[in-house]
Amino acid sequence: MEKTLFFSSFYISLKNFLPIIVLSVFLQLFINIFLTPNSFFLTVFHLKFFAFLEPLNRLATFADISFRRLLMPLFAYFFSNQIENQKGINLPLIALSNFIVIWLFSNNQFLLQGSGQNLLPVSLIVFALTILMIKISNWHKASSISQRYLLSFCILIIACVFAITNIFSNFQFVNAGQWLNDNLISDLSTNFYGVALLTVCASLLLWMGLPLPSCLRQTSFSLPAAVNNLGASLDKKTSTIPNPLSLHTLYDSFAVFGGVSMSLALIIVLLIRSKNSQKSLLKFL
Repeated sequence: MEKTLFFSSFYISLKNFLPIIVLSVFLQLFINIFLTPNSFFLTVFHLKFFAFLEPLNRLATFADISFRRLLMPLFAYFFSNQIENQKGINLPLIALSNFIVIWLFSNNQFLLQGSGQNLLPVSLIVFALTILMIKISNWHKASSISQRYLLSFCILIIACVFAITNIFSNFQFVNAGQWLNDNLISDLSTNFYGVALLTVCASLLLWMGLPLPSCLRQTSFSLPAAVNNLGASLDKKTSTIPNPLSLHTLYDSFAVFGGVSMSLALIIVLLIRSKNSQKSLLKFL
């Protein structure tokens, strides 16, 4: 895999990008340990939240949110630049265009969310755009003409992405995390086979780096099945709960608790590499 352009560039980009990830993690840790009212430091030593920490907390939180929104666009810049290096090309405009494209996609919450969960789709988008831009720049030997074509193409791509994200950002079904409609999830969440299907879909979406619907990422009591169960509990009709099986009795208790798809990639690798005596156990897992 490391001999291919995509994986070799991807691997080197991740190594170069690691210090930025570490900086982001330490910033979040610093906020959670020292700067929040329920921070670890204040809780352990039974201290009050000092007034002078409030402006620092707001400033650090703003910096943290802004920094995290830039993580995927910055990775796009690193990855595109590394592909160019592998190709023996130095065109800063290509990497900058990829940065803007990914920032537009993630900023408007269309297709991508600002998290590492989207690393694979981001990489595929950047790889395709970078290769296409390199080919456009090589169409003409004269550097001025090729640069002109490349600049025009970059402006066109950025304009198209900007238009797409603005047009579709108001449609809930295509927003990031809405690959499965909530009504469909509600219909599937009241029986064992439906919940099993949702669990498989959630695992595959996470494994591919695609966003999950909000009710599969966290407990949601807005689904009709949950609302009906809560209504029966409030009416003291627990003996006739309308939906004994639901996301909250199966998916939340077992799938999410164990970590959705966290072991899927490891199991696939072990199936390929393990001995025959271990494969029967892995198939069961």
